[in-house]
Amino acid sequence: MSLAAVILAAGRASRMGTCKQLLPIGRETLVTRAVRSAREAMCSPILVVTGAHSREVRCALGDTGAVSIFNRHWRSGIASSIRVGLRCAGSTEAVFLLLADQPFVGAPLLRLLHEVLESSGKTAAACRYDGAVGAPALFRRGWNPRLVRLTGDRGAGDLIARRKSDVAIVDFPEGRIDLDTPEDARRWLPRVLDQSDVAGLAVHPRIDEGAPVF
Repeated sequence: MSLAAVILAAGRASRMGTCKQLLPIGRETLVTRAVRSAREAMCSPILVVTGAHSREVRCALGDTGAVSIFNRHWRSGIASSIRVGLRCAGSTEAVFLLLADQPFVGAPLLRLLHEVLESSGKTAAACRYDGAVGAPALFRRGWNPRLVRLTGDRGAGDLIARRKSDVAIVDFPEGRIDLDTPEDARRWLPRVLDQSDVAGLAVHPRIDEGAPVF
């Protein structure tokens, strides 16, 4: 199965007070870590959708092999970035939707989502945390017409909930952790380094075997 990755990195990060996509994790940044995880999960192309900090993120990507795509409608919400990314993903059979600010997401989780998607017979695989289901998530192409119709600042979570019988679930408690404030960064970034080995393996997610989505 051919895989693409769409990394959503267009937000202003106003609560952080700086470009959080460029927060350092060891020798990486949040966004380049996400790119590496996607690359190690055999994704191609890897598309980074930018917005408020487009120039800075594009420069940070350097020679990572990721493609920077500017979403000129980034102020309208995350749905516009999903549309931009999917329209540039080409004919790949499935697409990951990734958030740039989930520091505990690594290649092992993405590979597991891929394995679960193929073995389950479902058309999507997504992560569950804090009682909800969402990113990172992997969608077969058949989801694209619905995903590109999303609007505003709502991601794919509501759409997944409406089609939960089509979605394989992986429990990923660390998915609840994203970096919105300086306090978040101070609390969680050292723990990412403590729990990761040199390959960036941060978590040990669990496949849900038959439990309901909600």
